[in-house]
Amino acid sequence: MMKRLFAMAAFLAVSMNGFAASQDDPWSVTGEFLYFKPSFDDTYFVNSTDDEIDLVAHGTRYNNDFSFKPGFRVAVGYDFCNCSCPGQLSASYSYLSASEHKSVSGDALCPNLGIPRFMESLNEYTGTAESRLKLRYQRADLVFVQPLCNCNCLKLSFKGGLEYANLKLEERAVYNGSVGEIVTLMSYKSLSNVDAIGPELGLVFDYPLIEGSCECPGTLSLRGETTGSLLAADQKGYVMNTLTLDTDPQFGVKYNNQDSWRVIPALHARLGLNYAFALECFEGSAEIGYEFTSYIRGLCRANYSDDVAACKSFNQYDNFDLQGLYVSATLNF
Repeated sequence: MMKRLFAMAAFLAVSMNGFAASQDDPWSVTGEFLYFKPSFDDTYFVNSTDDEIDLVAHGTRYNNDFSFKPGFRVAVGYDFCNCSCPGQLSASYSYLSASEHKSVSGDALCPNLGIPRFMESLNEYTGTAESRLKLRYQRADLVFVQPLCNCNCLKLSFKGGLEYANLKLEERAVYNGSVGEIVTLMSYKSLSNVDAIGPELGLVFDYPLIEGSCECPGTLSLRGETTGSLLAADQKGYVMNTLTLDTDPQFGVKYNNQDSWRVIPALHARLGLNYAFALECFEGSAEIGYEFTSYIRGLCRANYSDDVAACKSFNQYDNFDLQGLYVSATLNF
């Protein structure tokens, strides 16, 4: 699917040569450094009981949240017009990869992940619990930006096009310890992989704060945009759970989810300070700001909740969110 999107973007970019350029430098190339914090609803993997007061257990639920991770975005745009209706066509690609590891040790641990029938063998065990998360986020956009108004210095534009997103989350957990004299090891692994594509609509605004002069050319402005998408999503995944006791051989289960389709709403917003400049040799801009992204119920993980009917399961849907700093540089040519 990614190859088709890039082929479409390349075809449209080449075909734009047939339109009249809106300025001397119709092409633009943008590179962005992203420093984002990924998150989803539930990263809790183990409970630790510290003490018991009046038959009430007191302790802590431990999670393995992601920290801020680096990523990048690249974009190419072409400004064209029919002299009365200027606009810009642009294609962009965003990428972020992240991993996180956390380990907890204690004398009364209880797993949060796994099939309940297996988890019973590790009720309040002494040992360690480890969680490993691995995430990959990809996004491609093909959009057209159409100016709507330019009044009282405020520039407002419409943004519409197509968004593609790939959300891939791999979750692993290992519980190693003993209950009494029985040594127990349980491992858990799940995968959620979602490919989604659909229409994207939004608004872009630009408000100049400081106009440049001959001594200091350029314009400092406040820029922001907000878009929403409805994505048709193809989701895949699996769950694997194994248990090893020192008195028994290893046994376990692995269930693959049959592919299914659903609709995922996505929201994007960003706000930053932009400095546009024009030198003798070239024009460009630099921008720094903060960005938010949310794929509502974007991730799907299987949950097994019954210790009697071991195969009884249901889908657990989690929002997938990104937030953080971006630093952008654009060159016009």
